[in-house]
Amino acid sequence: MGRLLVVLVFSEIALLTISLIDCLSSDREEVQALPKAAWLLVILIIPLVGPILWFAFGRPGHSGSPNSRPGDRPGGSGAGRQPSARRRPLAPDDDPEFLKGLAAAARRANEDRLLEWESDLHRREEELRRRAEREASGEEPPEDPVR
Repeated sequence: MGRLLVVLVFSEIALLTISLIDCLSSDREEVQALPKAAWLLVILIIPLVGPILWFAFGRPGHSGSPNSRPGDRPGGSGAGRQPSARRRPLAPDDDPEFLKGLAAAARRANEDRLLEWESDLHRREEELRRRAEREASGEEPPEDPVR
């Protein structure tokens, strides 16, 4: 019984924390059903039920309609706002153009590295060929500067 109580308390704390962070990070204009400040009070004052109500009714983009988006609320409070699907990506890893640029840069770097390796391989092969020709003709090999 004691373990169950501990699990329930931690679950409530986690749910409360997640719902508070979600509510605080959402745009004031996109919060649904109640003003943002009222949702904060509901989440804090009504344990367990407040966070569930926030996720069910107050969260942006979740008005119950499967096709609803933030700014599509009745009453026109989102009129003139740009739908969230057309907003500019917030992080570089969400931007498809940025990711395409990264892929192209990685491809160019790989091609450059391959060309460098090929030229190094040709240079080494040429050195070995010259060394073999010198040894076959009986010439003394030049001194190796590395040794």
